[in-house]
Amino acid sequence: MRFSLMVFLLTVAMMNQAYANWIQFGDQSLPCSSQYDVVQAKSLYTAQVLDNGTGKLHFVKNPATDKQCASDATKCREDAYLIPGDRVIVSSGTDELSCVLYVSPKGTSKMGFLPANCLDFETNVFAKFDTLEMQGDWTTGNSTITISGGESSFVMIDGEASNGPPSYHTGSIMGPAFLQPEGMLAGYEDNHYDGSEPASGTPGSFDGCRVRLRSLTHFMVVEDNDSCGGQGVSFSGVYVKKSETETPTK
Repeated sequence: MRFSLMVFLLTVAMMNQAYANWIQFGDQSLPCSSQYDVVQAKSLYTAQVLDNGTGKLHFVKNPATDKQCASDATKCREDAYLIPGDRVIVSSGTDELSCVLYVSPKGTSKMGFLPANCLDFETNVFAKFDTLEMQGDWTTGNSTITISGGESSFVMIDGEASNGPPSYHTGSIMGPAFLQPEGMLAGYEDNHYDGSEPASGTPGSFDGCRVRLRSLTHFMVVEDNDSCGGQGVSFSGVYVKKSETETPTK
């Protein structure tokens, strides 16, 4: 009898854990406030906005952190919205809300929460860096990275970045970015680096420029170690390909 009870309790505990994993994914500690939260996220997904019948999907406030929204659902909706077919990056979420980043072709971005049931999640198997889908010019803010063909173990990258006025400090990267075996991660530095670890690495372990690139097919997520240019210059961010033609945020 005692053994049966223990088995029952263990089964319930496993079901509860499985349910918790199902309704919550990603790094819940990130604030969902800027694209740099996406850069820091360990796991990323992409999704497209579904048609909810109105032609607009408004961003919503998080009732867990917004007191007005928690007490009055009518105050949860934000003015910003997307339209069916718009593609977003999803960094975390629950069964009700997903933390997403939308980046327009012009480089403007909006990060916040969208109703999870209005998103069509895509596969998390993305294009490899050595394919034509990833080769070309990618841009974000004052930074541009060009990816061109290499060999089976690396691609060539050529990048320029600046921090804009008034200082206009600059940075540049050029050379091979070595690939992880699956081809969706790449790493650049003076020595061999394939992006398997975050670019920041262990403090003091490497004092040169190190850049990590992650393919999301329609986006490229880049993280550097803040040693790739003058003061305030960074390649970190979410890049879009110059040929992408998605609808800007309204």
